[in-house]
Amino acid sequence: MKLMAWNCQGLGNPRTVRALRKLIANNKPDIIFLMETKLHNISPQFKNNFAASYSFYHVDCTLNGDKGRSGGLILLWNNYSCNVDIKDVDFNYIDMLVTNLSNSVQWRATGVYGYPKHQHKHLTCDLLTTLHNASANNKWLLFGDLNLTSSNNEKFGGNPPDNNITTLFRSTLTLCDLQDLGYKGDIFTWTNKQQSQHLIKARLDRFLANSAWKNLFPVFCNYHLLRYSSDHMPILLDFNTFSGPTTKERGPKPIRYEQIWTRDPLHHQIVKDAWQKNRGTTIKKLNDTLSSLHKWGTNRFGIIPKRIKTLQTELQVMNDQNGIEDLTFQIKEKERELDNIMECEETWWKQRSRELWLKHGDKNTKYFHMKANIRRNKNKIEKITDYHGHTHTDDGGIEKVLVDHFKTLFTKQDVQAIPDTIRVVKDKINTDMYQELNRHYTKEEVFQAIKDMKALAAPGPDGLPAIFYHTHWEVIGKEVTDMVLNVLNNNGDPSHLNNTSSPKP
Repeated sequence: MKLMAWNCQGLGNPRTVRALRKLIANNKPDIIFLMETKLHNISPQFKNNFAASYSFYHVDCTLNGDKGRSGGLILLWNNYSCNVDIKDVDFNYIDMLVTNLSNSVQWRATGVYGYPKHQHKHLTCDLLTTLHNASANNKWLLFGDLNLTSSNNEKFGGNPPDNNITTLFRSTLTLCDLQDLGYKGDIFTWTNKQQSQHLIKARLDRFLANSAWKNLFPVFCNYHLLRYSSDHMPILLDFNTFSGPTTKERGPKPIRYEQIWTRDPLHHQIVKDAWQKNRGTTIKKLNDTLSSLHKWGTNRFGIIPKRIKTLQTELQVMNDQNGIEDLTFQIKEKERELDNIMECEETWWKQRSRELWLKHGDKNTKYFHMKANIRRNKNKIEKITDYHGHTHTDDGGIEKVLVDHFKTLFTKQDVQAIPDTIRVVKDKINTDMYQELNRHYTKEEVFQAIKDMKALAAPGPDGLPAIFYHTHWEVIGKEVTDMVLNVLNNNGDPSHLNNTSSPKP
């Protein structure tokens, strides 16, 4: 099981919601505790982002005079892996009983947002004591942004921690039998993101558990994740790890036209240069143009999921080194770069989901990701039975059964009965209708047919969806039209149009 806590510092920002979706997609937490949401209620759009997998509990933020909103808590949990029974709530905590559905084991969990102002920090210690006394015998896990440090080593820069508060915090943990669960990653979970001598960092976010909980879950690890879109790192406790299913080896994937390439105006010039440079049939020019685009697009955007992981790693390294070197400006630039590529990811998944009825303005990456995976699973053939009743599960056998089926399906059969059939069927087409049906197609009709194609519908064997033709018709339109009209009006050979050999990068 995995539990994530994050002081997100405002869920009204689309950038923060995008970061949350990426955190969930990468880490798949079963329970999520969000602090400082600054929301009075959960918007329908936010619910739509996560409702497919999670249930919600929301604690309103408070109004803080001219300073605007502060606080606000949201708890999300996966109904397929756990059941959550909310026991008590306040502006600073959500107390709950968690049941693991896989084994019916129950334990207590409390998400806490500690008092941020210095003069109130002792109240966080009072709160921990009160929570402990309410149910001291339970297996108990406590987590969140406590806004407290337990030693001088947990702060960098600025004034040293208040020794009285630090001592009170440590004694409170001892009294409540709460033990720090450690961490992997950078020790400091919060930063003020200032430069040079003004930089301050501290470990404010943590997981704590009593002895009974640690006996129940002796194997655990707390990960300090990438700080992005907030001054706080998300923290993730993994205390139940399973290996995922293995996947089959597949052949090389054909290259496809990516909609995200259109985000860079330079892609128009790439198409124009490739089209004018290449010679040969129209199909060859289309294939060569796609190859040129793919090479350019890979260099320009990279493979989107891999590019995001690379940027996240680079940003993590910068965060770790900030303080040793002044990297505040570089960190902000890297965050902007990550913002842009995460917007590209939404387009990337949308193209793969092919949910064309959904409005293009919807930025629900998780939804598109889910639809793409559903389509992938739906298209996957695990086994197939041939005409002789033999079942095949290997890739080679499945491929042969399919090829043999369609060869038989499209092979000309006995046609001796056709003349006899025609003699008894009455004419349905008159002379005027025949002339209308027999007239030549026009370039206007070809263009209209292209326009009517859905932009992101499944591409043909050439790997090019309709959006490619829509976008670059001024460059490629004449030759594509001539090719189509040659087949329709002059009995041109269309067999080369069905060639399924895709161009390779």
